[in-house]
Amino acid sequence: MNGPSIVIAAEALAAMHRAGEAALPRETGGILAGFRSGETIVVTRALLVADPASTHVTYELDQARAKAALDGLRADAPPVVGFVGDWHTHPRDAPPSMLDLDSLTRSAGDTTDHVALLVLPYTGARPGPTYARFAAVVVSRPGRARSRRRVRIHDVGLLLTDIEAGALELEAQDTSERAAARLERP
Repeated sequence: MNGPSIVIAAEALAAMHRAGEAALPRETGGILAGFRSGETIVVTRALLVADPASTHVTYELDQARAKAALDGLRADAPPVVGFVGDWHTHPRDAPPSMLDLDSLTRSAGDTTDHVALLVLPYTGARPGPTYARFAAVVVSRPGRARSRRRVRIHDVGLLLTDIEAGALELEAQDTSERAAARLERP
């Protein structure tokens, strides 16, 4: 693949749809877990982080609950699996709002890696096409005293895979371990 992309396991997308339909007419959301491969974010799991105060136009990700959910996931997942972004629903057909994009910018700025945002819109009780955004920190003039960090957001297509999430994670872990072993050789 050329350029930034987001691949999602079908079971992760199905989990988000189930949570979105259950929350209607309110918004809901959570965090995305998976791994990165070059400029590709691979989403293998979608964790629900409920917001009891959500409305039909707002959802706020509680960072403490998100961290607890991610910590719980890491206890059972291969080490390569970690935070790769956020997701939430819109109970109407609407793309990510400026507030959503500002949140994505902050999330990308808080990490050294790229992150994803998925927004799942609904028309009535039916999900529409998912909006996918990819954010990465770009450093201009790296290593210089006046280097600048800025976040670039890409509107990307979402690539769905039927490969089981566990199989994707194990393959990524195996690849990571082989790469580490090559680096350790004299």
